[in-house]
Order: sequence, then structure tokens, then C-alpha cells
Amino acid sequence: MGEVSAGTQWVMTHARRAAILDAEARRLARVLARFGVLTRQQLAELSGARLWTRGRFSRALELAEKRGLIRHLGCGFYAPVSAVPDPDVRVRRTRRHRDVRPRGASAARL
Repeated sequence: MGEVSAGTQWVMTHARRAAILDAEARRLARVLARFGVLTRQQLAELSGARLWTRGRFSRALELAEKRGLIRHLGCGFYAPVSAVPDPDVRVRRTRRHRDVRPRGASAARL
């Protein structure tokens, strides 16, 4: 068995980096699932990103958002996907009280 070519080494290194980035993106999603809506700074602190090399937190954050694991709410806030209502899903509201009348309904119809 012999030597590994430079091209093969690059592919193995690239695959390893991609796997690490994927794991970090999933870690960000788990932190948000546990703590809810967080600022970028809070997310970095709670995920341990201060120990990551330069730029990895930003890349993991971008990947997690791209894959739909987390949502960027704007103004530096991030949320787990499950905590953000989907704008395409309509919530069906029901009336709790019988005496509630729909708007414009006359007393004669009820």
C-alpha cells in the first residue's frame, strides 16, 4: 500500500473540514433549540465558538441558515426553526366563547 498523492490528501482534508463545519452548524442548531432566540454573541458564547479558528463561526452560522437548521431574525438575532412561525402556514383560530359574535353579524341571525 503505498503513497498517497497530493490530490488524494486534499480531498481527504477537504472532506474532513466539511464534516467539521457540518457538525458545528448542527451544534449551533442544538444550542438554539435548547435556549431559544439568542443574539449572535450569545450563540457564539453558548456554542463554544470562541475556541474555534477564525471565521469558522461565521461559516457555520451561514451553513446552518442555508440548510434550514436555524433562522436569522434580523438585527443580530437567531432562532431555532421550530420557534419561528412559518409565514406560509395559516393558523386556524377557533372561538372559545359562544357569546362572541363575528363582525357585522346582527343579533337576529344569532
